[in-house]
Formats: sequence, structure tokens, C-alpha cells
Amino acid sequence: MGLSAPLSGAGAGWGNDVKNVLIFANEKLTTGQYSFVFEDDKCNPKTSLSVACKLTTIDRVKDVFIVCGQSVMTSAKVYTDNGVTVMASLATPSRISKLGVFRTSLSDASAADKLAHYIAKRHQSISVLTEENDYPVSFLNDFVLSSKKLKLDVSNENYLPEQQDFRAQLLHLKIKKVDAIFLNTQTEEALLNLVKQFKELKYDPELYGACLPGSATFLKIGGALSEGMIFVDFPGAPELLTKEGKELYSEYVSRFGSIQGWTFAFPATFEAFRAIHMAINSGEPVPEYLLKTKFNGIFGQYTFDKHGDIVGPQHVLRIIQDGKSELLEEVS
Repeated sequence: MGLSAPLSGAGAGWGNDVKNVLIFANEKLTTGQYSFVFEDDKCNPKTSLSVACKLTTIDRVKDVFIVCGQSVMTSAKVYTDNGVTVMASLATPSRISKLGVFRTSLSDASAADKLAHYIAKRHQSISVLTEENDYPVSFLNDFVLSSKKLKLDVSNENYLPEQQDFRAQLLHLKIKKVDAIFLNTQTEEALLNLVKQFKELKYDPELYGACLPGSATFLKIGGALSEGMIFVDFPGAPELLTKEGKELYSEYVSRFGSIQGWTFAFPATFEAFRAIHMAINSGEPVPEYLLKTKFNGIFGQYTFDKHGDIVGPQHVLRIIQDGKSELLEEVS
């Protein structure tokens, strides 16, 4: 099996989480039946394409796990054209549903819709700061689509990934007395940079986010500066797992340490591995088996729809309080 993931750089926390959970799942579910080829794609489209070519032509893997959404969107065709089954455990862009791959991650379409519904109940308009990268731009499109249906007015301003100074943009928003802003960034570091500059300018609008504010990395470096930020997020492992799942999660943490990104990476990756393993063992074509089977895993039952998207776990809303991520609602 192959893994294409950011094992270094800004997204290394997410990639190494998935890598470690795959190692753990292989031991627990198959006593080490599979060998892995781990490749560092750095969440970079060009690197992801090179990794895909290597895994398919040199390593000749039959199944590959991918972490980043932009990596999936860049390389999916290479894998599917070579008969390789793709399973993504943290890739969220809604466009992935059209690529013929599978994922245990949750689509941005549902995340954006949940966030838009929450904001529309509290504001007539929202300003968005969007990083010009595949993930934030894709999320913005989903958010705008949902907002239009709710008659929530959305104004957006893009910024380049290398931009560090946001003071001019933030001052402009402050002068306009914008009271609600969605920070739509690619990495925890970019989000932290924005939050710091809000504080420096003594500008305190309602801040909203998507998933990144809930990562362990961000909470560690920016939680104290982000009091009151509301965001849509993955369900957490402690909230989602069955009794068996909680025992496995505890064992995982004792061996590999705490999850660096989102604790959802544990159940999502563990079940991604389980589903692929069961499909291989069935003797049937892997995609056909995945599409027709009802799985019973460490977060209960789940299936894959006709697009390869998981049906089961759902997004939640959270707020940062006392530097920690707290649920705004019960997990459904």
C-alpha cells in the first residue's frame, strides 16, 4: 500500500498522524499483513503528481492513501488510470466527489453549509479573507453557494500564500465596521498570523473558521489569542468513538503520542484502512466491494455513497473558550 502525505513542512502534523494510524491499524487489524511505501508530497500539487507516478510505475501499489485535498485533485487520474484504488482520510474539497476515489474524510460541501446556516442566523453579511490555494478557494465556492440560498451576503478578498502583513486589509475592514469575518486559510500558521494582527490592531469582530482552528497544532500556538472564534469542524475522536474505539485510541496515544492535527484523523484513517483491507480480502474488485458494503467500525456503521464519500459521521460546530475547543452542539 502507498501513502502520499505531507511528512514535512507546514502540514507535517496531519501527514504523520495518518502515517502512524496506518501503521497501528495494520498491526491491530491484520497483525502486519501489509507493507507500506510512505512518500512525502508536502501537500504540493507538483510533488503529489511525481509521487503518484512513482507509486504506480515503480512501486506498483494497488491501493493508496492520500491526506491533502489538493494532492487528491492533482493525482487522482494517475492512480485511477492505473487501476489503483484511492482512499483519502483527511481530504475535504467537494470536487473530490467527482474523481472516482473514496474517502472517510467529510466533504467541504456539508461543512460550508453548516457554517453558513449558523452565520446566517446571526448576521446579514459576512466578509471572508481567502488564501489563494486550492483548499480555501474550493471551500469559499461551497460557502458562497450555501450562503446564496440563505440570503447571506458574502464579500471576499483573496490574499497570496506568501503574504505576511494583513494590516492594510484589516484596517479597511475595521473602518467599514465589519462585525463578522471568516478566516479561510490553508494552514495553522497563516491563521495564527491573521489572529495576531487582529489583536495588534485592537479589532475584535466575530471571527469564524473552518476546521483549522480545531487542530491541536493551532490550539497550542494560537488558542489563547482566538477566544470566541466559532468554526465548523470534524467530530472529535473522544466524541465519536465506540467503547472499543476509545480503548484503541488510548492504546494508540500511549504508543505514538497525541494526534498533532485533528483527533478525527484516528477513526477516519483506521476505518479507511479497515475498509480497504476488507475489500482486498473479499476477492472482489475493491471499488465494487466498497460501494455495496455496510461497514461496522469504531464509530459505528458507515457506508460509501455512489461518489465514494462516506455516509456516517457529520460535522460539528465549536467555539474556542479558554484556549480550548468546545462543542457548540451535540455530535449527531
